[in-house]
Formats: sequence, C-alpha cells, structure tokens
Amino acid sequence: MAAMSDLATLETEVAVEYFALVAERTPGDPFNPLTTKWLRVDRPGFPLVAFEMQFPREQWAVLPTRRKVTLLLMRRAIELIRQLPDDDARAADLYIQVGFPFMYGGKVRVA
Repeated sequence: MAAMSDLATLETEVAVEYFALVAERTPGDPFNPLTTKWLRVDRPGFPLVAFEMQFPREQWAVLPTRRKVTLLLMRRAIELIRQLPDDDARAADLYIQVGFPFMYGGKVRVA
C-alpha cells in the first residue's frame, strides 16, 4: 500500500509541474487568434454537445512501476523544457510530446 501512496504523491507533484508549464506556455485567452482555428465550428445546424453519451466511459488500469517511470521521465522532460530558451525548437518539440505520456503512460485501457 505504501508504494501506491508514493505513486499518488508523485502523480500529484508531476501534475502540478505539468499544468504550471501548460499555463506558462499556453495563452490565457482561448479566443486568441493563434488558437481560434482549433475552436472553430463551421457546421450550422449540428449541436455542439449531444444529449446522450456517444461512447461508453473509458476505464484504465494503472501499472504502478511503468507509471512511476513515466512520471519520472515527465519530470525530467519538464526540467529540460525549463532549461532551454523559449524560442528553442527542441523545447517546443519536447513540450508538444510531453502531454501524451502524462495522459496515457503507464496505463492500460481495459474498457
């Protein structure tokens, strides 16, 4: 049980670091001209949100050792991003790639 509490603590710490990084590198205004292309919906007559669930809820199993390794790698990647200048292409590439392992690394979809 102690390993799970260590994992939960690590998960919380890395989440705080990751979301702080996202807040620094993402514009605060979602309707900023740089991001509005992502939010455009040009389909008149189609509801943006369906009234019933379209898909069943996903269920994920956490593999503790793999998740811990993923979180430690994430922490190191965040440190590297902060060490590189903001205009460095490597920092931008690493920032783009760091979100996927945060969401799915060390987990297995079971349903």
